[in-house]
Amino acid sequence: MTHRIRPKLWLFSILAVSIVLFFSFDGHNIVKDGVTTLINVRSDVYVVLSADMNYHYMVALPFVVQYWYNNNVSAIVMLCGTELEFKNDKAGREVVRELERLSANIIYVKNNTINSNNFAQNMRNYAAATDFVQQNLSNDTILITSDVDFYPFHFELHIPNLDKGKEVNFYDSNCCVNQKWKNISYHQYIMITIAMTVRMWKEVMDISPLDIATTQYIEDKTNATFDYELSKHLNNKLWIWFLDQRLFGLNFYKTLKKRPELKKLVNEVKRGQRLDRNGWEKIPPKKLETVDFSKYGDAHTSPAIYTDKWWKLNLPFYRRIFPSDQLEVLIQYWANNKVNAIILLCGTREEYVNDKAAFEIIKELQKYDTHIVYVQNKILNSNNFAQTLRNFATATDFVQNNLSNDSILITSDVDFYPFHVQNHLPDLRKGKEILFHDYNCCGSQQWKDLDYRQYIMITIAMTVRVWKEIMDIRVQDTLTTEYVEEKTNATFDYELSNYLNDTWWIWFLDQRLFGLRFYRECEKNKTLNDLVSTVTRTERLDKSVWDKYDPKMLENLNLNNYDAAHTNPAILEDKWWRLNLPFYKRMYPPDQLERLIEYRNRTVQLIDMDRAKRLHYHP
Repeated sequence: MTHRIRPKLWLFSILAVSIVLFFSFDGHNIVKDGVTTLINVRSDVYVVLSADMNYHYMVALPFVVQYWYNNNVSAIVMLCGTELEFKNDKAGREVVRELERLSANIIYVKNNTINSNNFAQNMRNYAAATDFVQQNLSNDTILITSDVDFYPFHFELHIPNLDKGKEVNFYDSNCCVNQKWKNISYHQYIMITIAMTVRMWKEVMDISPLDIATTQYIEDKTNATFDYELSKHLNNKLWIWFLDQRLFGLNFYKTLKKRPELKKLVNEVKRGQRLDRNGWEKIPPKKLETVDFSKYGDAHTSPAIYTDKWWKLNLPFYRRIFPSDQLEVLIQYWANNKVNAIILLCGTREEYVNDKAAFEIIKELQKYDTHIVYVQNKILNSNNFAQTLRNFATATDFVQNNLSNDSILITSDVDFYPFHVQNHLPDLRKGKEILFHDYNCCGSQQWKDLDYRQYIMITIAMTVRVWKEIMDIRVQDTLTTEYVEEKTNATFDYELSNYLNDTWWIWFLDQRLFGLRFYRECEKNKTLNDLVSTVTRTERLDKSVWDKYDPKMLENLNLNNYDAAHTNPAILEDKWWRLNLPFYKRMYPPDQLERLIEYRNRTVQLIDMDRAKRLHYHP
């Protein structure tokens, strides 16, 4: 097996989400696909949830929908994007499949001028204009806006009592300070929860019986509410984050000004004590499993269950609120949403297929539903070309045709195991599209008269949109040998050939290339710096001292005290296989580890070890 025949690039893609939920009571349990669910839920109360393709919110949707259903509440889920976009994304596909199993009413609406996460949140205000509501629900039906991370414990506090003449219910009505629009000061209502009849939603949001919620409809109505001046605020991150609440509050204020008699339809509820995620880490799992929920008004969890940290913290709570058969299905759904991987291999597919050991690697990678891309080198050495390929991942057909501009790609190495995934993902909610991990790692590089920062590739995380801007990748571009080498050469003023034999210079080609392009792009577009977040790494479990660890100590080490593990990937050698094995036992469940051990042993038998050692290179 040649040195280049190894998986060298891992890219993780993440998307944004918001949710709309529906409530119903007095349903009856049935078994659907072997899982407890509900039938005959109230058809006059719905919760409205929304999300875009941000995994931070999207992945948690089925959990909260199941919870509302368990309390006899139907759900409308409004997804920002097209049905094709969600079904072409592995995680999005799993979310949609699970929502369909739960019989949620799914509505897709694509954003245009408004950022996807703000559009997703704002969509909830226009649920009464969707074709589903217009065609199927009566004016007395109640729609309740809620979030994917919100679990109420007392549903009667979230539904207006029609028998007492109430058609509007504001939960936690004293939550928020007033908002202002020009010379108007008005009350801000939090979206968890606002419950109104369809009739009142149409009145407040000025929705006619013939209206249908489309991209243009939602954005035009929103713009009109703010006197057609919305464009002035699109880049004001704090202002636009509360767009949904600003919009509803202003519309509700104007409605009451025109029709003050509607005030008598309103009921306001103060919330009780909250089981809040801010203190979640301090609650022992055993206590969470026995806490008296009746003493709390609701739970405000973290929806970031794509991270192991929040999955583990939320799991005791899920055990409290879901029957065991439901939880088993939801856990399997969660497992299906683990991080995707793109593997960029230097060489042709034929080379890998014709190499027995390499072909075993390919077959194993395919079991994990990875996306494998083959690109042959020409001028550049294969190992330098393989490392540099990562910078151009957004030019692959897979990314160009399947991932949205809000997807996040993270470069990493085959020997790097992060323990705190959240430290490697930019927070799109806060307007960050770039995250540099181990920001202070490497000092600076020079190119002619330019002095620029060097960024380590473990890890650089950016949205597809920003990767394309920095690497100058157009929609029609395709990743080929010539494309990568030509763009790399152009970055260095077509003088790359002068450095091909400089061992130390060329080893860091990928980092030199990225750093120089990022520097130049920031010089042209100063606003890029506003998108940047950085993380300084803490202590690493490093391969340089790996052989000093006692296996028993490694098996019992508290990995939470470390930033990551930087292992030796040379597991084809018995020495490093034995040293790594205690670590693998910590990282993988027994069934996974058994399969990986079998894969390693099977593959090693096919490798010419002497040749592999001769071809291995690291300066």
